[in-house]
Amino acid sequence: MASKTDVLFEPLPVGRIGFRKEDEEVVVVKDFSTYALMLEEFISFGAVNIAIPQSAPESTTINQMPLMLSKRIKIINDAPEIETVNRVLYDIRKEFGVQITEENNSLSFRNLRDKTLDRPIERIHEDVKKMALGFNHNLQIGLNAQRSINAIQLLRSKVKNQSARIVLAQLEATLKQYESVEFDGITLPKDTKPIELVNIFDKLINDPLYVNYSDSIAELSNPQNRDRAIIELRGLSRVISSKSYIATGWDYVSKIVKLFTGMPLPDSKAIASIINERDFPIMLDLDVAKKRVFENWKNSDYSQTPLNRNGLAISSDKIQWAPLADSVDVLGQDGKYFSLGKAKDVIAVLKKAEAIFEESKTRKSRGQIKRLGS
Repeated sequence: MASKTDVLFEPLPVGRIGFRKEDEEVVVVKDFSTYALMLEEFISFGAVNIAIPQSAPESTTINQMPLMLSKRIKIINDAPEIETVNRVLYDIRKEFGVQITEENNSLSFRNLRDKTLDRPIERIHEDVKKMALGFNHNLQIGLNAQRSINAIQLLRSKVKNQSARIVLAQLEATLKQYESVEFDGITLPKDTKPIELVNIFDKLINDPLYVNYSDSIAELSNPQNRDRAIIELRGLSRVISSKSYIATGWDYVSKIVKLFTGMPLPDSKAIASIINERDFPIMLDLDVAKKRVFENWKNSDYSQTPLNRNGLAISSDKIQWAPLADSVDVLGQDGKYFSLGKAKDVIAVLKKAEAIFEESKTRKSRGQIKRLGS
């Protein structure tokens, strides 16, 4: 059986603005170069392995990652979970006229009359799949239970199909079994670079104290062991953070780790194929974690060439990437939106880019005149 200290990977896209050099066309992309910085947060949650579903774009580039990182990544076959989610939520899609595209298993909302329901329907599909992966593979999963409950309650107020209502009610009951747990997590250096994080992660995996820390987090899923596990975690995180390969010459910011653990679950026939008497997966509060990752990325020497989700560079040297606006932030924790900053700051970035282009064109013209004169 897989360890409960395996964590389901989640990407963190950041909005970037660029300018096509040939015609000054403005382009906007999602940059996934925060990939490695998520390691710090997974370490705080006691990760031993990072699980990536086979259907995710990241799974295709494992061989391009540093060996120390790639050997700690598990590719899991998520085809059974995809099939389960599609079957369990069939009546909900049918009622609202939502289709699933066969090419990439994405949802199509062309026949959805109430467009305010598209994101709640997406959320339910995403979260039920995470729960299924958590239950079936004993993974810790990043999931905001309250946002899921809000989406479920909205859909229940709209749906008329009795089977769909039963499924939604039992999913809500499952999520309401979770309670919040907080503890002091392992604190890593503020200015740790991605490659240093990979090195630290490799050393931690082989450190018996970190293994104990990881096991104690897994114990939080058992209500009877929870109090003892929290006491152990407080002591272990302080000792591990003082290790020489982590602590030497660096400054620290204290870190509170928040997660959610499940209580014993009542019988639930409609979603038994997901749960099937398995232990509750631990839900990670990644909202704060993603904020921390973004701040670290913004303050570090972030990649000038944005990466797409499979880890490859988005473009060649034909695009000039703009600096970040001061007010750029992590928005849309639901994954649908990302921030480029406040309007005035984005305008300032555009004006700065325009000035760069004008200066570049002037230099180019002078060079051409000089060549003609010679």
